[in-house]
Amino acid sequence: MEENYGISPTPDHFACMVDLLGRSGQLRDAYELIKSMHIEPNAGAWGALIGACKLQGDTELGEIVANRLFELEPQNAANYVLLSNIYAAAGRWKDVSLVRILNVQNMDIGMSSCPVDLEAQQLFHGFLPPQLVVFYCCFYCLERVTAIATVVYEASLVAN
Repeated sequence: MEENYGISPTPDHFACMVDLLGRSGQLRDAYELIKSMHIEPNAGAWGALIGACKLQGDTELGEIVANRLFELEPQNAANYVLLSNIYAAAGRWKDVSLVRILNVQNMDIGMSSCPVDLEAQQLFHGFLPPQLVVFYCCFYCLERVTAIATVVYEASLVAN
């Protein structure tokens, strides 16, 4: 590119190449390209690779890439969601929960001034930031139990 056209590759050029390699299933080549870049890889290149890891179902490389993204962009929820989805596709539900908790812990939305109110059995419960992680964990567990109960109920309808 430099010889033929006199253009130095930018991080966006590398991100594009990583995306192309990853979508075609060449995840290791994409990873090696990132590691061999003559400039510091940005979140765009790593983001393209984690997206490809999700697409190709590569949990091992997805974890490596996600950890790098967490260092670069600790407050970017999309990175946590992608890793969570990779784990979910692999059936690693405990890891899904841990990543979601990590995401909540790394959010920076001025939570000290943003309590959460929940109405349950006609009573209002307020949650302040230290309790939010527990709240989200409980909410996620309830969501999973409800989903399982729905599947069991629907299966019993089919059986009858």
